[in-house]
Amino acid sequence: IDEAEALASIGELGRKLALTAVLLVLFAFAAAMVFSRTITRPVARLSESSRALANGNLETEINTTGIDEIGDLARDFENMRLALKKMVKELEEANAGLEQRVAERTAELESSEQKIKAIIESAAEAILVVDENMEILLWNPGAAQMFGYTAEEARGRSIMEFVPEAYRAGHA
Repeated sequence: IDEAEALASIGELGRKLALTAVLLVLFAFAAAMVFSRTITRPVARLSESSRALANGNLETEINTTGIDEIGDLARDFENMRLALKKMVKELEEANAGLEQRVAERTAELESSEQKIKAIIESAAEAILVVDENMEILLWNPGAAQMFGYTAEEARGRSIMEFVPEAYRAGHA
């Protein structure tokens, strides 16, 4: 065998090895892409679901089919979503109950206020209510008859204007 013939087979072997190396690199790259997608897709879905959850959307179910750590994390997120959904429902029910109780108490207070107002308005005696500055807040018809001023005229004025001079020292 001459040298050129020996080198030709080595050259052919080198080309085959280079082609095999290129094919192996391409196969490894394709396998890496497929493998990375098996990781990134579930992470992307979980990320999207967690954003929806963070934005208050408790209706979007979280895919929990994975059997790896990402699947475990997804199940934890789904359990959290269900717990939050239950808590929100309970709060809404409690709120509705409180609103009903407030409405009932408001009606009771309005009824009580009407009764007290009727008593004050129908009393023959003078009934006055003043604030901390001694300004008249309430003046019933009995007070109007006693002092000669209507409620509109008396309201906002100092009670001291209606107390005789001789008694003012005891009311100051």
